[in-house]
Amino acid sequence: MKSKLVLWGNDANDTKVLVALQLRPEDNKVDVWTFPVSMVTDEFSRTMLHEWRDGSEVDFPEGFTHLERDLAAADTLLPDDIKVDKLDLVQRAQTEWHFLVLSHKLNMLYQSELDAMHDRISKLENYDQGIWDELKTFWDKVREQVASRNLMREQADMLRNSINDLFTQLKNLRSLVDDEFRQSATQNFEKYSTMLAEIETRIREQINTSDIFEELKKLQTDFKGVSVSRDMRYQIWDRIDGAFKAVKEKRFGSSYNSSFAGGTVGERISRRYEGLVSAIDKMQESIKRDREELEMQVKKIASNTVGQLEMQIIEAKMNMIKTRVSSKEEKLAEMNGTRSELDAQKSRPPRERNEESNNNRNEAAATTAAAPTAPAVAEVQEMAVKTPEPEAKAPAIEEAKAEVQEMAVKTPEPEAKAFEAAAPAMQSSHPDDADAADLAF
Repeated sequence: MKSKLVLWGNDANDTKVLVALQLRPEDNKVDVWTFPVSMVTDEFSRTMLHEWRDGSEVDFPEGFTHLERDLAAADTLLPDDIKVDKLDLVQRAQTEWHFLVLSHKLNMLYQSELDAMHDRISKLENYDQGIWDELKTFWDKVREQVASRNLMREQADMLRNSINDLFTQLKNLRSLVDDEFRQSATQNFEKYSTMLAEIETRIREQINTSDIFEELKKLQTDFKGVSVSRDMRYQIWDRIDGAFKAVKEKRFGSSYNSSFAGGTVGERISRRYEGLVSAIDKMQESIKRDREELEMQVKKIASNTVGQLEMQIIEAKMNMIKTRVSSKEEKLAEMNGTRSELDAQKSRPPRERNEESNNNRNEAAATTAAAPTAPAVAEVQEMAVKTPEPEAKAPAIEEAKAEVQEMAVKTPEPEAKAFEAAAPAMQSSHPDDADAADLAF
């Protein structure tokens, strides 16, 4: 898309003239020159058509006329007394030059933003990640305009070169920060490596192993906030994990760590997830049956074929079912929450899962180490034996209880039995029965 146009035409006297037009996008103006045919040589005509139109500077001979047209206000780029052979070329140029003016304004806007950003970066003494992000966002914006062809290639090249220069300045500042980080990371790595080496020596020589657990936990907590490279962090984590395993074997025997094996972390999560999904399915099916039972009781009431006593029994049963459904829905919500947590764990990298699993195992081991001794447990059991039994219930209460039990025996509850058969894990009235959600968890 060119900003210059050359073509032949005629003036008011019907004299043949060479017409040259040039857009000035910065002020939305068009320069119009006319050269009488008498002063136009073949060489000048070729120069204007091929060189000047392509952007080269050409010296005009004496005798031309010049006028200025406002691109926004003019209906046509040519004065009224100039007629050209190819008017469609002029009309197309006028349409394209309106676009060029807008593109020029967009380019100047971006140049202004770029100059402001250049001033900010030139004043920086240290690397600023925020400015880096701003520059990256700015480049994405420019690139989008280039892809949409709202900027000319020359404009885009100039913007790209300027942006690359600014990125280079920021990279130089970042390299200084990287050098400082590498130096600090190396010092931190050597510090924690030395601390772990001392602990590992004490574990091998079995020196104060009872205190090592707490020392390892504190070291593990402190290390989380230390600046080191990723490889360094993995190396320290592996050594901390190995130290935990070694001290547990010294204190509890080699069988302790194997009791936590049960496959990899991913396999354990998968087994736990499968059990949880199965429990969720059973819970949903149980809630569905309860709702169906509730709907059946509602239909009985709506039929108007039941007596007053039977109506009271139905209402009591409906309240019982609603309470049961509410309890199951709460449990189901907890199970779905755990399922979401397991989904998140399954999506995490294996190394992160292993680190978290090791941390949990280490905390469990510390808890086991701090458990009360056998005499303390025996003392607690003895206190429980000596606890006096509660006073006997009043006769009136006992009689009311017997009456309620008698009514309960006469009232069939097939749904309760069906639920017990389908989901025994939900029966929490017996201490020996495990809850379905607890098994899954």
